[in-house]
Amino acid sequence: MGASESVKPKRATQRRNVMTNYLSSIVIVVVGFVTTPIFTHQLGIVRYGVWALLASLIPFLELLELGVASTTIAFVSRHLELEDNEKVAASINTSFLVLSIFGLIAFAGVVVFAIFLPDIVTSIPKNLVGQARFLVLLLAFDMAVSIPMDTFGGALAALQRFDLSNYSLIATVVAQAVGWVVVLYLHGGLIALGVVTVVVSLAGQVSRLIIVHRLLPWFHLSLRRFDRALLRMFSVASGWFSLIEISEAVVNLTDVLIVGAAAGVEAAAIYAVAQRLGLLPLKIVQPRSYVLFTKAGELEARQRSSELRESTDGAVDFVKYLSIPTAIALGFLAGPAIEAWLGGQYREAVPVIGLLCIAAVIEAWAGILRMAVCGGGRPQLSALLYAGEAVLHVALGIVLSARYGALGMAWAVLISVVVMEAMLMLPLTYRQLGDSFLRRSGHILRVVALPSVVTGGLAWIVGRGGGALYVFTGTHSRVLGLSAVAGAGIGLMIVFYALLLPCLPPAQRNWAFERARAMAGRVAGRWRKSAPVSPPPSSLASEVVLPAGPAGNLACS
Repeated sequence: MGASESVKPKRATQRRNVMTNYLSSIVIVVVGFVTTPIFTHQLGIVRYGVWALLASLIPFLELLELGVASTTIAFVSRHLELEDNEKVAASINTSFLVLSIFGLIAFAGVVVFAIFLPDIVTSIPKNLVGQARFLVLLLAFDMAVSIPMDTFGGALAALQRFDLSNYSLIATVVAQAVGWVVVLYLHGGLIALGVVTVVVSLAGQVSRLIIVHRLLPWFHLSLRRFDRALLRMFSVASGWFSLIEISEAVVNLTDVLIVGAAAGVEAAAIYAVAQRLGLLPLKIVQPRSYVLFTKAGELEARQRSSELRESTDGAVDFVKYLSIPTAIALGFLAGPAIEAWLGGQYREAVPVIGLLCIAAVIEAWAGILRMAVCGGGRPQLSALLYAGEAVLHVALGIVLSARYGALGMAWAVLISVVVMEAMLMLPLTYRQLGDSFLRRSGHILRVVALPSVVTGGLAWIVGRGGGALYVFTGTHSRVLGLSAVAGAGIGLMIVFYALLLPCLPPAQRNWAFERARAMAGRVAGRWRKSAPVSPPPSSLASEVVLPAGPAGNLACS
């Protein structure tokens, strides 16, 4: 390799990576929030149910990655650190070729699935079967291409350039949303929506390939760089990650499919709407947890177990202090929020949101610990427990959703999370980290109990059925109603943090004050820089003729 090729690519700072992770998450949430009422009103509950059902089914094709994409991150990161460009190129090319084969297998399987679609999902109306089949094939083609192209997203993660990956994702999500809105207002159907989705998604995948090539100008896709020895190493490392990814897909992506198959497309539409809000307490903290994965690997490689525990504890505190008030606000204000957002047709989603918010808080906590132990190279226990949760999740979901619809599926989610994550995964994972679950949970309970109880009581008063907020959202426009709900939610968050501050340990409280002062100082400094600067006094000021009168005479004298 030449000298220019040995130069390590510039990495983004951790703050920049975390901030852009949050920015992309916020954009995804906002796009979903804005487009959901447009979908429901333009498509109607039946066609929207078909769209939500099939859109939740296709991502399962990513299971055919079998953990290779996650393994690529680890291998590329390691060889970049060793400045071994040959191994970096071999890792990327090997991953791309293997995943290309998996993508072709995935598309072939979906072709067979599309043929038997009306027999498998019997709740799809006969007049929509043709459109549903074509939509499945479109989305499957997109996924079959994105499976190998995920190699380049993994390479960006290994390069610590989450920022560039997030910018590409944001552009893709916004472009898709604009395309969907245009199609819907032009009265386009499911097929037109699928075409827009595929075209924009493929453009986003290509953009990530271009970014990787710009960062690694010596890299080129080539069959000659395929390495069989690396493939054997990939297969060993990817096994446990594959089990985790399969379990995660089952837990996160099967709900709408199960509800649709067991209770019909209308129940699936209600559950899909509930998930938009019910999973926010989990999604709002995930950008922070992604960074812990790479940091855990670095600390474990240096055998710094105590620093890994400290980093994990700090991440857990962040997650709990953010997810708990978010869940309280969303859970208790779900009624007015749905009334203002979508109207009374989706009122059945309200209790579903409450149950999903409770489960999301537990999942957020367990997810941080899973990132710590998996990043540290010990994924076996987490993989087995998560697989057990996936089995319980599906079994309970089938039984309860067949009897109680969308609400039954929400109960299935909560029960499986409490049993497998709160009662098993948290204690055992803390033991892996050399810590105590009872000690950590006792600390968290002492800190958040009072703020949670008081904020929860206020939220119940504000958001209860027949209350002032509920009446306001039902009698005013959507914009005013949503503004009122958002204002109430912000007020509840302020109350929670006002009560949390005196409950924090002194060290955390002092840290919070220091960060607040530092932030205020930065804001004030930027304001001073942006303020107009007065010009210096003119050298001719002494020659200015003062007005006549006593003051002028005094000045002259």
